[in-house]
Amino acid sequence: MKTPQEYLDKGFNITPCGANDPETGEFNPKRPKLKAWQKHTATIKDFNGKDNIGLILDKCTDIDIDNEKVKEFIDLGYIKPGSAIYGRKSNGCSHFVFKGQTKYENFSLPKEFNNFCKNFPHGNTLLELRSGPGHQSIVPGSTIDGEKVEWEVFEGISPYDGNIQDDVSTTAFMTAMSILYPNLGKRDDYCYAIACILARGTEITDSVIDDIVYDIACKSHDEEATKRRGKGSHARKQIAAKGHIKGFTTLQDILGLDNMKPLYTLFSWVGVETPDQNLDLIRKKYYYMEDIGEMYDPKLDQSYKEKEFNNKWLYYFPGYRGKKKDDKAFAKLLKDPEFQERKLTGRAMLPDFKYPVAEINNNENKHPLLLPGKYFNLYSGRPLEPDEGDVTEIISHFKKVFGEDNWKHLEQYLAYCIRYPGAKTRWIPLVVSVEGVGKGLLMRMMSKLMGYKYVNENVSFSDITEKHSVIVVGTLFICLNEVVLDKQYATKRTISSKIKPFITDDFLNINDKGKRIYKYLNNCNSIVFSNDKDCLHVDTSSRRYLVIHCKTTTKEVEKMADAGAFDPLWKKLDEHPEHLLDYFLNQVTIEDEDVYQKRAPKTPELLEMIEDSKHDTIGELDEALAEKAPPFDEENFRGFISKKMLVNFIRNEWKTPHPPIKLINEWLKDNGLCWKDGKKTRQIVMANGARPRVFLLEDKRGILKELTEGDLGDMASITRTTPGKYEEDIKLDYFMEKVEKEFPEHIVRISMDDYVRKACYYLKYLDKDIVRKIVEVQKRLLDRRDKLIEENSTVTWEQSFNVERKITVTDWVKVSTVLKPLETETDKIIDEIAKEEIRREINEKSKRTREKNKKLKEEGLL
Repeated sequence: MKTPQEYLDKGFNITPCGANDPETGEFNPKRPKLKAWQKHTATIKDFNGKDNIGLILDKCTDIDIDNEKVKEFIDLGYIKPGSAIYGRKSNGCSHFVFKGQTKYENFSLPKEFNNFCKNFPHGNTLLELRSGPGHQSIVPGSTIDGEKVEWEVFEGISPYDGNIQDDVSTTAFMTAMSILYPNLGKRDDYCYAIACILARGTEITDSVIDDIVYDIACKSHDEEATKRRGKGSHARKQIAAKGHIKGFTTLQDILGLDNMKPLYTLFSWVGVETPDQNLDLIRKKYYYMEDIGEMYDPKLDQSYKEKEFNNKWLYYFPGYRGKKKDDKAFAKLLKDPEFQERKLTGRAMLPDFKYPVAEINNNENKHPLLLPGKYFNLYSGRPLEPDEGDVTEIISHFKKVFGEDNWKHLEQYLAYCIRYPGAKTRWIPLVVSVEGVGKGLLMRMMSKLMGYKYVNENVSFSDITEKHSVIVVGTLFICLNEVVLDKQYATKRTISSKIKPFITDDFLNINDKGKRIYKYLNNCNSIVFSNDKDCLHVDTSSRRYLVIHCKTTTKEVEKMADAGAFDPLWKKLDEHPEHLLDYFLNQVTIEDEDVYQKRAPKTPELLEMIEDSKHDTIGELDEALAEKAPPFDEENFRGFISKKMLVNFIRNEWKTPHPPIKLINEWLKDNGLCWKDGKKTRQIVMANGARPRVFLLEDKRGILKELTEGDLGDMASITRTTPGKYEEDIKLDYFMEKVEKEFPEHIVRISMDDYVRKACYYLKYLDKDIVRKIVEVQKRLLDRRDKLIEENSTVTWEQSFNVERKITVTDWVKVSTVLKPLETETDKIIDEIAKEEIRREINEKSKRTREKNKKLKEEGLL
C-alpha cells in the first residue's frame, strides 16, 4: 500500500497530512489538514496527490520507535515479529503496525535523566505505543523531511501474538536501564538492585528476571556481563531468607538522584507498584542503630526513640490509611525493604574504613576489636591536605615554653595522634604549667589539623567522669583542662581512678541519659593541662601519665604577651594550617611508635608527683623504715610486724585516730619480703595464744625465715614485754645445731671478730646492771669455757692471695653441746648474784635507815 486509494480499498481510515502550524506558521508534514479529523472519515477527494497519508489508529496499534537502542532489545525477541513494518532512511524499521487496539502509552525517561539523553535525536522519548481514534501515524506513501516513508516488511497487518502492552513496557524498561547503566565499580550493585526490585515487586519468574538483567548488561557493553547472570534467582532466595537485598536506594545513590520518583516511573512500566512516597522523606535521613534501638540522624548527630520518632513524623504517618490501621513512621521504616541496608550494628570512629557505612567482616575488612557487622563510620576524613611551608616560629615557641626535652615528647605524641587518627594510646601527657603558655594555641592547632568536629578543646573532669558522659562519642582528641582537685587523698584517688578507663580501656559503656546503655569503641586520645602539680593521684604502679612540668614562669608569659609574641603565631595557624599538618605528618620523627602501647616514659616530674601523691601516713612509714625510726627502730623491731600491730602503733604513737588501713596493708605488701614458702604473710603463735599474720620487712641476721611459728611468737611476745631483751642469740645457736644435725660434716665457722661485733651490738642497748651480771658470770665460767674451746679447736692453714694464713677453727656446735649441762650452774650463779644484790640493797637500806634515825634523835625529833 502506497496510495490513499489502496489504503481506502483495504478499509483503513486515513486522513491527509501536511499543514502549517497555526502557532509557529511552520510547515509540519505530520499535521492533519482536516478539521476534526478524528471524527471525519476522509475520501479520495480530500487528498490532492501531494499530501502525506495519516493512518488513523482506530483499528490498529503502532509501536513508534524513537530511540535506536530500543531496536537492540527488539532483536532479542522482547517484541514479537510483525508483518507490517515501515520506516524511512534515517530511522528504518521504526514502526511496527498490528491489528487491534490497546492503551496509548508514551515511554520517555523523566526529566531528571536529561543529561543521559541529550545526544539522542528524540531526546528522552524511547517509544510510543500509539492506538485509538485520536492517534494517527504517517505511513508509507508519504515523505518526511525529504525522506520517503517505505514498507520494510508488509505481509498484511496482523494481530500481535501476545500481550503487546507488557512486551512494549518491558522493552522500554530495559532500554531505559541500559541507557542509565553505570560506569565500572557500581555495575554489580546496579544489576542486583534491579533484580531485587523486580523479584520483590512483580510476579516475573526468576529465570526471566535473570535474562532481563543479563541482556541489559550485554547491550550496555559490560565486559563482565556473565557475572550478572542469575541475579533474579539470587534475589528471590535472599528475599525469602530475609537476607542481603538492594533496591531503589542503591539505584538512587548510583545515579546521583535527589529523590526516587524518576525510578518509580521507570519501574512502574513493568508493574512495580510505587512505594509509599512519604517514606522517601525519611528513608535517607536516618539509620537504625541496633545497639541502642533508635533511629539516628547523622546530620544532626542525634538519635530518637520510637515514640519521639513517631511523634516527629506523625503528620505523614498517622497510623492509619483511610479507615485501616497502618504502621507509624518507626515501624514503617523498619519494615521497608529499601531501609534494610540502613540497619547498622552501631556507631564507631573508623578512619581506615569506608564512609559513611563501614562493613566489618573476618576477611579483608577485619577489625581487631569490633565484631563483624555494619557500623556508621563517624570519621569522614581529614579537613585539609598537607602542604610544605615554614612553621619554625610556632615550633620554636612551643620549644621555648615547654622546654626542648618536654616538647620532644609532646611533639611526637601529637604527631602520632595526627598520623594515625583512631589509634588508641595507652598513656597521655599531663602538663603542669602557669596560665598563658600557649595551651589554647596548641589545642586550636589540633582542631584545625584533625578536624573541629573530632577535637574537644575544653573538657572538665566532670564532663568525662559523670554517669551520663558521652564526651568520647565521635571524638578523637580532647583537652582535659584546668585539672585542680580536692586536696583530700581519698578524693584524688577516687577521681583519678574514674578517669583510668577513658585512658586505657578499648571499650567504654556509654550511658546517655534516658537511653539504652551501649558499648562504644574508645579511640579517643587526650592531653591533660593543670596549673597545680598536685592535681592527680599517681602511685608507683602508674603507667598512664607522661608528666611534664613547664618551667616558664608567669612573668615570662606576661612579657611575651606584652611584646605581642602570640599574635603572629595565631595568624600563621589561621592562614596556613596545612603547613603544620605537613610538619606533623612528614617531618616529625617518631622514635618508637610502639611506646604508645606501653607504659608512659618515666620523667623526674613523674617521680616527684608519685611522692607528692602519697598519703601522709604512707609517707611517714617510708621515712620511718628508711631511717630505722619507731616502729622500725633497732631496739624494738624484730624484723616482722602484723597489720594490727602497725595500725595500733600509728593510732597511739602518731596520734592518727583513723589510719588508712587499706593503704597500710598495700604498703606492707609492697615493702614486705617473702617468707620461706614464697608468701608475703606468715602466721605466728604469741605467748598469749594469739595467732596474727605478720609481714617480714627485714630478715635480721638471715635467720627469721628459718624459725618456727612459736619461735617468732616468742620473739614478738618478748619484744612487747621486755624491749631490752633479745632472743636472737638463743635462736641462732638453735639454728646452728639444726644445721649440724642435717649436715653432720658441716662445721660452723664464726670468727672472734664476729662475736665481738655481735656482743657489742647487743650490749650497748642493755641495762648496765645486766651487763655487770653478764661479766660476773663470764668471769666465774671463763676458765672452764676456755678449756672447752681449746679442746674443740684445730689449727689449719689457708692460701689467700698467695699468702698462707693460720686459721683456728672451733667446732662451736660441740662446744654448745658440752656447755648445756653448765646452764644449770650458770642459772645458780645468776641466782647467787641476784641474791647478793638483794642482800646488798637490804643492807644499804638498813644502813640508810639507821643513819636517818640517828640524825633525827640528834635533832630531838625522834
